[in-house]
Order: sequence, then C-alpha cells, then structure tokens
Amino acid sequence: MTSVASVVARDLRPLVRQIDEDGFYPKEVLRELGAAGAFAHHTGGNAAAGGLRDAVEAMTEVGATCLSTAFCTWCQDALVWYLDRSENPLPRQRLLDAAACGRRLGGTGLSNPMKAFAAIEPFALKGRRVAGGYRVAGRLPFVSNLDDGHSFASIFALEGAQDRFVMALFHAGQDGVKLARNAHFIALEGTGTFTILLRDAFVPDDDVLSEDATRFVPRIRKGFVLLQAGMGLGIANGSADLMRGDRLGRKQSALLPLGPDQIEAAPPRWRSALRITPAISRRRIAAPFSMFCGPGSIFPGSRWRRPSPPCCSSAPAATSLARRPLAACARRSSWRSSRHR
Repeated sequence: MTSVASVVARDLRPLVRQIDEDGFYPKEVLRELGAAGAFAHHTGGNAAAGGLRDAVEAMTEVGATCLSTAFCTWCQDALVWYLDRSENPLPRQRLLDAAACGRRLGGTGLSNPMKAFAAIEPFALKGRRVAGGYRVAGRLPFVSNLDDGHSFASIFALEGAQDRFVMALFHAGQDGVKLARNAHFIALEGTGTFTILLRDAFVPDDDVLSEDATRFVPRIRKGFVLLQAGMGLGIANGSADLMRGDRLGRKQSALLPLGPDQIEAAPPRWRSALRITPAISRRRIAAPFSMFCGPGSIFPGSRWRRPSPPCCSSAPAATSLARRPLAACARRSSWRSSRHR
C-alpha cells in the first residue's frame, strides 16, 4: 500500500501553490490519502491502542506540506470518528468503511453545537419528528471538506422537547441541503468550505448517529479535540524545514525563541503525550497549550508564554462550566438568544 508520505510527495506537493492561491480543493489527493490508510487509524477500537496517535502522525505528515489539506484531513478524521462511535449501528455499517478509506469524503458540522453546549450561542438547527425520521431546518455558517455528494454530521434541537438534541448525518446535494459560498477567505479557499442551508431536509432514522446528543458528545469530544494536534505539529515541522532551507532562514531562526532543533526534537515527546491507554482515555484532556509549551511539554525550552485570557482567569468558574450538564448549557444559550433579540 502507498504510504502517506508518498502521496504527499507525489500528489500534494505539486498542488500547494494552486491550493493556496487559486482555492483549489484537493479532493483526489484526499481520496489517495484515504487509500493510504490516513483516515483509518482510529477505527475499530484502535483509539486506545495508539490509533489516535497514528492518526495525528498522518495528519502531521500532510500538514508539514499543506495546512489546508491537513485541515481537510482533520475534518475527514472527525467524520470517521463519529461513524465509528455511532450509537446507531446502521450509519457505521453503511458508511464507515467508505469514509475510512477515502471513497466517501465529508466533514464535521459541530462548530455551532459545541458552542451551544457551552452556552455561547443557540443551536442553529431545529428538527421535528416525522414518520421514518426528522425534518430539519436552519443554517450552518461554515462547514469544510465538502462538495456535492459529501457527508457531514451535525446536531439539531428537537422542537417540542426540552433538552432533546439529535446528532445525525446530512448529505450535500440531497433535497433540502444546499451548499452556498457566501464568503471569501484569506487562507481557507482550498478547503471546500461552504455555508449550509437546510430547508426542511429529511433525515431518515438510518442516518441518525445518536438520539441523545448530550450523552453522545462526551464520547466523541476528546478525540474531536485531540485529533487537531496534527495540524499544529505539521505546520511546526514545515516551519522547521523552511528555517533550514536557506541562508536567510537559518540566520533569522537563530533569533527565535523556538528554533528548528527544538521542533525536530519534539516527536518523541508528543508521541508520549498522545499515548492513549484505557485509563488515560477516561480522563479529560488537559489544556492543549500546556502539551506544547512550558515545563514538561513538547517544547520545554520555549521562552514564549501565553497570557491568560480573561475567560480563564478564574479557575473555579472554568471548572464549574466544564462540569455543567450539556443540556443546562444549551438552555442557558437559548435564554441568552431570546433575551437579546
């Protein structure tokens, strides 16, 4: 089987300028990455046996050459993660293998639901129960790694049922699901990013991942966050290559708090940090920044320190929010929305 590194060198590297400057979406490269096994590491119960770490390594390989494609890789990994852990076996049986090997591409539409569960904004999608499934309406501002025929997952609030949220799959191009380009991005044009308009879209029961998203989200949230590390590690490796690439880069990198030597020494540390065991997987993931900078981190020698944001200045408040039930956060978000209309 072709390796991820081979696909990156042969198929991705020649397209990088076109992706960045022309907004070219590298759909076929993503399919080749899937065929090379990039999206399958964390399936079939392999997450606790190093699967998440291996998925991050594959994303890192992609990100060292093209961050936009690494972002699409994360979107695909997240979709695979949801399918693999679906409470309903039907989506897993129908779509997991195709998504894991890149035949079925897609993304994650959880930006709004995650913020809604954290009481930051209200749920953008509303659904009602009908025979054989649900009818869903609403608008998601940005969902990536999409094209006609691709799939994505999201969560909608069920009308007439307080604190009831359903997570399901949607398919671009199906009746009632429209992709719209409503914005111009500085660095995301090559990521297949669209606004999603749902107009009474029918979601059959066979596409429901969980009838109770407040129970399901804690099962997927850790991997959803942790998988993103591959983008940062990839661009760090790519930066190290650039620092060493010419005389000017070598001269300027000597003045930086984090140089190529430290970056290239990072892999053993982050592999250790991402070593997932059944015991560790039951704990909450620590703040991502602490894994990368500071004492005992991947880059312990970094002189850069992050200032504490105002929202994190009070540890008891942050802990209280983290422990608050998801449904309660969603109620608070809806109350805020109605209050400011």
